[in-house]
Amino acid sequence: MIVGHGVDILEKDRFNNLFNKYQNKLIAKYFLYDEINENNVVSLSNNFSAKEAFSKALGLGFRYPSYPNAIMIRRNHLGKPIITLRDELHEYVIEKYPNYAIHLSISDTKSLSISSVIIEQI
Repeated sequence: MIVGHGVDILEKDRFNNLFNKYQNKLIAKYFLYDEINENNVVSLSNNFSAKEAFSKALGLGFRYPSYPNAIMIRRNHLGKPIITLRDELHEYVIEKYPNYAIHLSISDTKSLSISSVIIEQI
């Protein structure tokens, strides 16, 4: 049963401006545990969009316990994006949905990053 669905779209130029202005702070606040190339703004933009989509699917936004660094974006050996949850956020989701799966899809164009997240109770 689907318990949440979130979608996010992000303009890469807007994100790039933030990255150029606040690079170290941005990485520390949003991407500390992600498997990323810190100089690849496209990857960072896609990951940020995925974190936003997850927070919307959960219905909390970026508030306790759904902070960006508690939402890790990684890729498997085929490049498929995967969300892994950390600390209190992981505990929160397990308590709310004991058997859950998170489905993530990321697409991008030259100017946009788009993500869709479905949280499923299995």
